Amino acid sequence: NPRGGINNMSVYQRDNKFYYKGKYTLPDGRSVFYNRLAKGCTCLEDARILEKNFIMKKELERYEVRTGSTVTFGKLCEIYFEDRRNVRKSTTIQNDKFGLTKLVRLRPVCLCDIKPATIQVILDEMEKNGASTSYVNKIRSLAHKILAYAVREDLLESNPVDKVAKLVRPDELEEEIHFWTYDEFSTFIENVDQNKHNRYYCFYNFQYFMGCRKGESLALNWNDINFDNNTVKINKTIAQQLKGIPYKLTPPKTKNSIRTIKMPDMLIKIMRDRYARVSQEENFSRTNFVFGDEQPLGIKYIGVLFKQYAEFAGVPVIRIHDLRHSHASFLINKGANIKAIASRLGDNVETVLGVYTHLFFETEDELVKIINENCY
Repeated sequence: NPRGGINNMSVYQRDNKFYYKGKYTLPDGRSVFYNRLAKGCTCLEDARILEKNFIMKKELERYEVRTGSTVTFGKLCEIYFEDRRNVRKSTTIQNDKFGLTKLVRLRPVCLCDIKPATIQVILDEMEKNGASTSYVNKIRSLAHKILAYAVREDLLESNPVDKVAKLVRPDELEEEIHFWTYDEFSTFIENVDQNKHNRYYCFYNFQYFMGCRKGESLALNWNDINFDNNTVKINKTIAQQLKGIPYKLTPPKTKNSIRTIKMPDMLIKIMRDRYARVSQEENFSRTNFVFGDEQPLGIKYIGVLFKQYAEFAGVPVIRIHDLRHSHASFLINKGANIKAIASRLGDNVETVLGVYTHLFFETEDELVKIINENCY
């Protein structure tokens, strides 16, 4: 093909891994052979999709050479998401696509025309319209990530976002961590109807006493609960409200998230009672969701009901995720070992220290008291 092209494409499997290989011709007539690992692919069909995306990228590069044009930001995003489909969690992709709504004006812009000032104008407008510092910086990071991909694929020489500083507001207070004390949780849970909303009653208790991320809890099936050892195995999470599918099970957030943790006594009784109830149902299976049945509980209604019961109980309204903060705060204030807390939460020590710094500050007087009482 004198104008350049791609041919002899093939996909194959070796040692439980998938590869694609072939040859393409550059516009100057030179041939380039390649043999690439299909990263993240678990079947031939996934590898063929990755191969198709590879072809698309090479065709775009050829188009640039022939016409002197460049790829638009919108086209880059299509390539990026298709390429990352097998190596990124569904929730990550979903959140990134939502974040792109803030960068919609970039879609028709050619990559070579995106300058640091182009990004800065968008971020400045977000700040002016009241967006928080963390959210503005989140959109900056998203733009940086996608344009870094363009640099790696030789579609850009450098990343313009590198020259856009993160937003810093010295006078802005850090977002406050909201949590319930044990007394506040007790007041809340006493008002939850155990018969009418038993599944939700169990879920709220589980969140407070285990500190799991809500996606980790909703992904649990009964095989993950060991009543002999009173432990819970966390090895997956769930993504809901995805386009075209009701839910999807994915690996957990980080490697630290894979863990086995123990249930306290009061939760063991609640979970045993729940199991005794559902195991008598006609369609029961141990592969059913602990918080649900053949389908998991819907995260939206969990939150709606949670707010209604909080208001009815007269306690501060917090988010479902704040039950995780409540669990951590309870342990910290009771003097639990920070490394053990991090392990139970599926985090590292640095993250726990960063998120809950203010709680450690509050116990400073207690630390000094320990020193004064034990040193002479």
